[in-house]
Amino acid sequence: MKKENDRFIPINSVGYIYDLYFPFILHYNKDKGFSELVNYKKPIADSDFFSELVDECSPFAPSLAPFFAQKDNSQCFMLTCFFGKNKLSEGDTLDSLLKELSDVDGVFSKMLEYYFSRADVSTLTRNDIAKIGVLIRESSLDDTVKSGLFSFFIDPDSSVDLLCSALRERAEIIEKRRKESVSELYSRVPDINSEELLNRIARVKSFSKLPEKLYITFCAAAKNTVEFVTDGKDVTLILGADYMCALESMEYRKRPELDSFGNAISEKNRVEILELMKKNGGVTIRDIEKELGLTGTNSYYHLSLMLRTGMIKTRNVGRVVFYSIDSDYFGTIINMLKNFAE
Repeated sequence: MKKENDRFIPINSVGYIYDLYFPFILHYNKDKGFSELVNYKKPIADSDFFSELVDECSPFAPSLAPFFAQKDNSQCFMLTCFFGKNKLSEGDTLDSLLKELSDVDGVFSKMLEYYFSRADVSTLTRNDIAKIGVLIRESSLDDTVKSGLFSFFIDPDSSVDLLCSALRERAEIIEKRRKESVSELYSRVPDINSEELLNRIARVKSFSKLPEKLYITFCAAAKNTVEFVTDGKDVTLILGADYMCALESMEYRKRPELDSFGNAISEKNRVEILELMKKNGGVTIRDIEKELGLTGTNSYYHLSLMLRTGMIKTRNVGRVVFYSIDSDYFGTIINMLKNFAE
C-alpha cells in the first residue's frame, strides 16, 4: 500500500545543525526572551527546558555574539550563511560545517555583507580595518555585537577558531539530546500524512509553492520549531520534537477569538495583572503576589489563561520568567472590534 508521506525524504543533518546552533541563539538573544519559542500550554516547563539547555551548554564567549545575534527577521549570521545549503550525511555533518568555516576569507566577506549590505563592502579586505571600524561604530547594532565584530575583523582567524571549538564542545550535548528525543521520530516518517500536516502548517506559516518531494528533519533542542529552509533548489521542513503540540499553539495564536478574549478580560484580577504589566513593562509571579496579594497558584492560573489567548508573552532572565503584554495581539483585537463599528 502506498504510504501517505511519499512526499517526505528524511534527513538528519539539517536538524542536527539547527540544534547545534540553537543554544547559542538562545544565549545571545536572551533579552528577546522565549515568548516565540514556548508553547502557551506549558510556558513554565518550556522556559525551564530552554534555560537548562543554555546552562548545560555554558559558558559562551561574548566575542561570538555576531555569529548568532538575531536581526528583526529572527535570522542570524550562521543561519543565513551556513545552514541548509548542503544535504550532508549523518557521519560528516559537523566535519563538513567546520571545513566550510575553515575558509576564513570567505567568512570574512560574508560577515561584511551580512552586517553592512547597504555599504559598498565588496572591495574591503583585512587591511581595511579602519574603514570597517567606521562602519561598526556608525551602525545601530547592540554594543555586544559591535564589540564582537571588532574582535572578528581585527583577528578573523582566531574568531573562527573559537567558533569551531565552541561548536565541537557542544556537539556531544546535542547528539545526546537528539538520541533521546528525535531518533524515534525518523522511524515514524512513513506514517505521517503529508497532506494533512502541510495543510495545518499552511494555516500558520506563509510559504511559496512546495516541490512534489521535500526533505524532513527533526530537532531536539529546538523542540517547538516548525520552519522551512531552502538552498534555492531543495526545500527542507524542520520540525521540533514537540511539533504537533507547537502547531496547536500556533493555530490558536494565529486567530484571536473574541469570546476567549472576553473571557480573559472579564475577570478583575486579570485586568489588574494587565495594568501591572503596563505599568512595569513586565512582571513575575512574585511581583503579582506582592502587588496584588494573589497566591502563586492563583497567579499562575491567571497567567496561563492569558497566555492561552495570546494576549501576553514571556521572556526569561536567568531562571526567572517575566510576563508582559503582547501589543500585536491587542492590535488584532482592536481591528476585529472595529468591524462592529462600521
